[in-house]
Amino acid sequence: MNIEQGTTYHNPNEGDADNSKKSFRQRRPLYCCLIMFVFLLLVVFVALAKHFGDTAPKCNGRGCNRPDPYSTMALMKEDGTEYISSVNFPSDMETSIKDACDMVGKFFGFPTNTKVFMWEYNGPSSAYSDIEAKCGDFVGESCDGEAQAKQGGQYYVSGTRDNCVCNKATYTGSPVHFFPSGGDTATSAAERAVHEYTHAFQKSRGGPQPNWMMEGGAVFNECLFQERLDSNVKFSDCFLSGGGGGGIVRKTRELYLTNPTTKWFSIFSTDRCCGDECPPAISFPPPGDKERIYYYDIGAFAVAFLLHRSGKGPVEFWTKTSGYWNNPNMVWPGIDTTDGWAIDCPEGEGWKGVMSNMLGGETVAEFYSAFEDFMVDSDGNVVSEADM
Repeated sequence: MNIEQGTTYHNPNEGDADNSKKSFRQRRPLYCCLIMFVFLLLVVFVALAKHFGDTAPKCNGRGCNRPDPYSTMALMKEDGTEYISSVNFPSDMETSIKDACDMVGKFFGFPTNTKVFMWEYNGPSSAYSDIEAKCGDFVGESCDGEAQAKQGGQYYVSGTRDNCVCNKATYTGSPVHFFPSGGDTATSAAERAVHEYTHAFQKSRGGPQPNWMMEGGAVFNECLFQERLDSNVKFSDCFLSGGGGGGIVRKTRELYLTNPTTKWFSIFSTDRCCGDECPPAISFPPPGDKERIYYYDIGAFAVAFLLHRSGKGPVEFWTKTSGYWNNPNMVWPGIDTTDGWAIDCPEGEGWKGVMSNMLGGETVAEFYSAFEDFMVDSDGNVVSEADM
């Protein structure tokens, strides 16, 4: 019998085992090709993953007001804050900022990985070269502060997020920026320093945090430390007519008088919109001219209301585990950093659980309701200034 080359010959008298071996030998080139193809796919996949991992954002999240649940920052007894100033930043203002930050840090601890950047008002371009470089090194991206320094009048804390920790949005450091205006003084700069350094402390505690607690807490501290900055101004006076916006008590009451049927605190104060993205509670656009009031002034008054309702003082609120800011159960890991909001935190967990613990078991929803009932009675009358 002639057997053509490349044809498999099967002898019906041979056993199945021998036939199986011959069949495998026949298919072996196909198996090798499949293995090589899978290997090449893996190589391509790894390369693409590395490429997009290097170019994509290191942590997914909303473009602004992202709710970061974690922080790698700690609190220390010794001050490790680094101060960087532009060439001609006023020396008296720099001293007042340092003294104010030191005063606040001694109260509740000095947050690690915190740097204070002080930008002189309307200076020459050469004055900002060094501070821009050091700022860029710290935040891991270009830090062009000259344009803002030319305008002045801005004070804020931003965050460095060099890495995601446990694949979660994490606050890893606090750049504290001071852009004073031409009319600012050493005293006004110190007041702003109390506010902003409080934010650096808050960022070390984890979250997410309600906006009123962040901004209101910082404004509350402006009044708490006001007497140390200016012995002629008492806490009660600051709360009535100060706090950076013309009076915490007066502005809070003023907003409720504009429309007593609107639950201003409950609707607007917890979360801040990001452009057109707003939390579910905000069913209509928040009035932009009132932002200062419902985040800062109502927030500060809500902090005072919380202390009164819980029977706790500022020291316990800021520094004790039985208070709010030093409670170890602050983090709520379930937050969606892209589409989530602080209000999404379930009762009994994260900041809501911490606040409920401080209130002896009262839920946050009950606290919000009590606040609204205090501001406006059942007949629609707004509380008097004297009763606040």
